Amino acid sequence: MRSEGLCLGYLGALHARRRRFAEARDHLARAREKLAAMDDAASVGIVDCLRAEAEHYAGERDATSRALAAAAAAAATVAAGPDSELGLELARVRALTG
Repeated sequence: MRSEGLCLGYLGALHARRRRFAEARDHLARAREKLAAMDDAASVGIVDCLRAEAEHYAGERDATSRALAAAAAAAATVAAGPDSELGLELARVRALTG
């Protein structure tokens, strides 16, 4: 189920990169829902990073900030280090969004 959730998340990010924001948001919401149901905070954080990226491409600054804050909170919850999957994703998206 984790793989399915993350796959939906990455597919959502791909839609955002292609400027298909409705599809991106749908996939990202489904991904987050699946992973949250599993109580997988680290994976939810990764999806929140992908949501921040999608909202950045859509030009939604407030939504970008909210998604980044949620990702950072998830990273703190699981004590994700900077070299963890979540830590690396968070750094990548922070660099992208400036």
